[in-house]
Amino acid sequence: GWVLNMQQLTLGEQIGEGEFGAVFQAEYMGKKVAVKNIKSDVMAQSFLEETSVMT
Repeated sequence: GWVLNMQQLTLGEQIGEGEFGAVFQAEYMGKKVAVKNIKSDVMAQSFLEETSVMT
């Protein structure tokens, strides 16, 4: 996993929502990024399992 410096993350408006949580536009270290806010620990585990299939 990655460790982010949360002080360098600026959340913007919500741009979507799905089964696992909401997606926000944000800026991190001067770059535009998307941030997913996961709904619960159970959902987080399911999300991690799904993303591991993608890589």
